Amino acid sequence: MGDIYVITHIYNEIEVPFLINNKTNKKSLCHENPERNICVTDYLKQNEHVILTYVAQASDLEERLREVHDLEYIAFLRKTSEQLGKDEYVLNHGFAPPYVKNDTPVVRNTYKQACMSASAALTAAKRIAVGANCAYALCRPPGHHAGKRFMGGYCYFNNAAIAAETLLQEGYKKVGIFDIDYHFGNGTYDIVQNRNQIVFGSLHASVENEYPYHRFQERENCFLYEFVHSPTEKEYLVAFTHMLEHFMTCEAIIVSLGYDIIQGDPHGNWGLRSDIYQSIGRQLKNCGLPVCLIQEGGYSVENMLDCVKNIVNGLSGQKEVSNGLVE
Repeated sequence: MGDIYVITHIYNEIEVPFLINNKTNKKSLCHENPERNICVTDYLKQNEHVILTYVAQASDLEERLREVHDLEYIAFLRKTSEQLGKDEYVLNHGFAPPYVKNDTPVVRNTYKQACMSASAALTAAKRIAVGANCAYALCRPPGHHAGKRFMGGYCYFNNAAIAAETLLQEGYKKVGIFDIDYHFGNGTYDIVQNRNQIVFGSLHASVENEYPYHRFQERENCFLYEFVHSPTEKEYLVAFTHMLEHFMTCEAIIVSLGYDIIQGDPHGNWGLRSDIYQSIGRQLKNCGLPVCLIQEGGYSVENMLDCVKNIVNGLSGQKEVSNGLVE
């Protein structure tokens, strides 16, 4: 697959102070923080297969945002986050999915951080458009729970949808979004359902037991696979292979990449090991399509770093051996 172009953003400061647990209606500890990006970029700087770039806000980001999100929603995020003071937040804002309680606050500079995250996704998509086989946007906050006019689950702007829109604007006729986060990407579904130019596929945990606590229907362009119980590695990879087949009519595939399927993640309940990402990376490398990775979940910093190492090994064709080295 050649070099992996990793794109991240120069502004990496704001974190969500808490989430509201939809089951208990109480504040829960925030795990979406700057350290998630710092540990990964520190590792990737030293990898010979990676070309790492830091970006500021993209000049055409606002145009892409208007194509993906509602204008009133964008304006609310911008105005509110610019007006808030230090340690202030707004929670009862009315921009939540209609089927769950609002769980995500807006804080000072939320808009700036979300724009930086979306700019990384946009830039990674443009890297694909000029001929790269693999680009990886290290985005934070994540985006796949952000719909046309709602936020949720740490997500404000939908980075994967922005990447897809960017590729379409660059002349691609059909692109795919493959969501492999532990949680269902309800925001992406909201944005792309019934859009013939975008194929959406998702492997995820039970939506009855996990966010967004709502069942969704497959569409002509949307393919959903739910694991009721924690899958084995074999079960997961079989489902992954089957889902990947839905994207073979696309010109490029965007992967909403979550690392919260791994045992020990504070927002997940599965028992998979981090080396499953080496198999995932290999399958993506061999699928015959350009691959644009968009970082979503994964909230154990130690696990996340192991996952990154494994997926980079898989994408670059390296093989990890028992002593932790690669060959």
